[in-house]
Amino acid sequence: MSIQHCPDEVFDMIFQLLPFQSPDKAPTTLLPTLLTCRRFCAIAKCHLIRVVCLESAERVNLFAAYLTQLTNAGAYGRGLLPIEHMAACGNPQENYGPTISEAQRAAELVLPFIISIAAPSIRSLTIFGFDSQYTREVDGRYVDNIVESSVRFPKLQWLVLLDQHIIRIYRGQIPNVGYRFPLLSSLYTHKACINDDVLALHTLRELRIHMLRASLDSYLPSSPNLRIETIIIDAAPYQCFIEGNWFRLLQTRSKYQERIEGYHEFVKTSSSSSESSVVVAEAVGVRPRLVLGAWKDIVQGGLGYWKKGWGPTTEDGGMV
Repeated sequence: MSIQHCPDEVFDMIFQLLPFQSPDKAPTTLLPTLLTCRRFCAIAKCHLIRVVCLESAERVNLFAAYLTQLTNAGAYGRGLLPIEHMAACGNPQENYGPTISEAQRAAELVLPFIISIAAPSIRSLTIFGFDSQYTREVDGRYVDNIVESSVRFPKLQWLVLLDQHIIRIYRGQIPNVGYRFPLLSSLYTHKACINDDVLALHTLRELRIHMLRASLDSYLPSSPNLRIETIIIDAAPYQCFIEGNWFRLLQTRSKYQERIEGYHEFVKTSSSSSESSVVVAEAVGVRPRLVLGAWKDIVQGGLGYWKKGWGPTTEDGGMV
């Protein structure tokens, strides 16, 4: 009898914790709660897909089918879509070969649809391992397979874009980054996405830059007026040769050290926190498990990617 007299706020807090404890199983966990009684259904349905963890291309495709059913269900279905935290992981870049699995290709085609649906309410977003280097046919014309630049993320605070081309924030492709991401405070992405427009975001407080794949253009842009609280740079280990898709060039120790010193200088002049650092990794790859682990840490209220102890290539998540 006592449980019937509990206020709705108590049940709301309990149901909210269910997907937080197991983000990848949130729908399965909450569905039995929806079937308990009318009162539980009304409270729990707001949390049904609030946290979405898609750990493979296959899961992306299954969720897309489910999402299509909801969006086609009218007002009731759209009422179940307050997605606040989402992570989607496909194939790491180093695993790409001449052939791509049908599941991966299908996931890359449908992922922009999922993100666009979630955009109005999403607060944290992690996209990893979706290359999407091809176009698709829509109404008889070919368009890029990306989230359109017109899609805004009015509540997004944490954004991670690694080994992906689904969301673009490159110079010239997004005319007003600040308008698209008005509340963005934490960004973890490749150096190729870092330009003066991104660095000028007045809301940005935490920046992690992926520099693990050495290239000729490994220097960071100069922004003398930049002051971000925390900056972490993942630097590649020393390699005799800098390798890319079309080149293989000799790299001297002195040139490599000059580059590392440049990273330290960028952190020193651009950050206001003692937590900022340059992390020299043991390898150039980023493990999907660690990406998802750090995302879940953010969802559950932890420090996620922004703690100095999180490293991109260690098995236990320790600093390299």
